[in-house]
Amino acid sequence: MRRLWHRGALLLFVAAAYAQNPSTAEDERYKYPPNDAEQKQMLEQIKASAASYARELPDFVCSKVTRHSLDTTGTGRNWRQTDTIDENLSFLGHKDSYQLVMVNGKKATGSEHETGAESFGEFGDLLSWIFDPGAQATFSWNTWGVLNNHRVAVFNYNVAQKQARVALGKSHTALAYLGAVFAEVNTFKILQVTMLAQGPGKTPEKISRTVDFDFAQLGDKQFLVPLKMDLNHAEGKTLRWDEVEFKKFHKPDAGPADLFEKRKQ
Repeated sequence: MRRLWHRGALLLFVAAAYAQNPSTAEDERYKYPPNDAEQKQMLEQIKASAASYARELPDFVCSKVTRHSLDTTGTGRNWRQTDTIDENLSFLGHKDSYQLVMVNGKKATGSEHETGAESFGEFGDLLSWIFDPGAQATFSWNTWGVLNNHRVAVFNYNVAQKQARVALGKSHTALAYLGAVFAEVNTFKILQVTMLAQGPGKTPEKISRTVDFDFAQLGDKQFLVPLKMDLNHAEGKTLRWDEVEFKKFHKPDAGPADLFEKRKQ
């Protein structure tokens, strides 16, 4: 993510940079792309999984840590960390809210908006920006892959400006965006989403994000939740990078113990 902007090629952000080559896999199926009918069937199952994602999430509480970094050289090689923000995140009634806890290791007061930390749709909105019928996204096959020891099917997507829900700049102009989704091949749960949007002009404003999902034990069941997110924003030579971690997931009435557990294979 750090080197995204100075590479200068939008498509480098898409799946090829993230999926590991599965050509050494024992299963012959993953050495060849699926046919058109298989791709269509997988996409329908992935869309169904995305549609049910937020609806199936129970109420929970977790910690959110955001590290803000800045590079004013425009190269993507001279990052300076400016702030670390600690928040308590509550997901109740399918809505997320934030309580500011610490700024740069010191107890803080105020709202998340004063620190620059905010929600970026990681708890369901992001998937609707891609899979909601109103987005009219177009999909194309990319590759089979392996992501965090999960076998995944990777599809590229494009959403046109007319249907876009990503806005940039003071004018909040909606922009077209593209990226990739990585879905586990047995459950069709989405384990990673990448997104890239770029404004018009010779020195366009750009925004990108990558959200990684994994499984948290909440009560007696496991649920897919965001684990980490990278958000990059470029305007001229000013590059901003937010690294976000979500941890210590637990039910609202449970103790503060960290109940996050990666699903065992």
